[in-house]
Amino acid sequence: MRRWLALAAVGLLVLCTPVPALGGSGAPNPAQAVKNHLRHQRGVEVSEVGRYSLSKGGWRRIRVRSLVQLSPTGPVGSYAQFSGVPDPGPRTLEADAQDSRDSVDEYNFISTGGSTYVRGEPELQDGKPWIRQIPSAQDSPHITVQPINVYDPRVLTVLLAGKTGRLDTGGRLYQGTTTYAELSKAARSWYDNDHKKISWWLWTDAKGLPTRLRTSEPSGWGTHPGAASVDTRFSGWGQPLVVTAPPADQVIDQRELVPDYS
Repeated sequence: MRRWLALAAVGLLVLCTPVPALGGSGAPNPAQAVKNHLRHQRGVEVSEVGRYSLSKGGWRRIRVRSLVQLSPTGPVGSYAQFSGVPDPGPRTLEADAQDSRDSVDEYNFISTGGSTYVRGEPELQDGKPWIRQIPSAQDSPHITVQPINVYDPRVLTVLLAGKTGRLDTGGRLYQGTTTYAELSKAARSWYDNDHKKISWWLWTDAKGLPTRLRTSEPSGWGTHPGAASVDTRFSGWGQPLVVTAPPADQVIDQRELVPDYS
């Protein structure tokens, strides 16, 4: 699944262990709060926007709306809508802004049972609207452009170590900086050993559950440096949810659409 996100972004970019209480704040522990909601046939609604910019000009926004099915080990399925659109600046002519709005790339995904389905163009797929993707080691049961995995209590424990946060809109706000290398100590399979800094802000509700996560980090490549920021909102933790695959007669396997060069 991550290969889909990588392609879109470059076009511009549980084991649950016991967790300690946060240092003396008397506030609910977000890692424990999330762990308590990692239950079978329960889910959470997620909406996020990623914005990618290059210092020499050029923007791209990626929007993901999803329902994520959870389990004691983390996400196991999702319904998701993924879209990408050029991000016009404040001085962009209205005509150009409209062109940008008209050039949205949009995809619908279903991930469940170890398979990922993307909605395609039925007229090119024997009338079948869904394509079952060829499995990849990078596949994930949920689509996200957010670099911090809030569904893993171990990650939240590392992220929030030594932080008490402050009261904010009925919950708490925590903030800090981390690196992929630091996060890899908690979830090595999710992160690499990159020492690039990630600035982050995490809002939680009165129960300690994440309601919003905003991150910012350097991006771009080579002589084209830039920045990436992602704003993710969470709601409806614990709602009943069972993600189901599309009907078999509406699915075509990706292998049937890809030439065999072997």
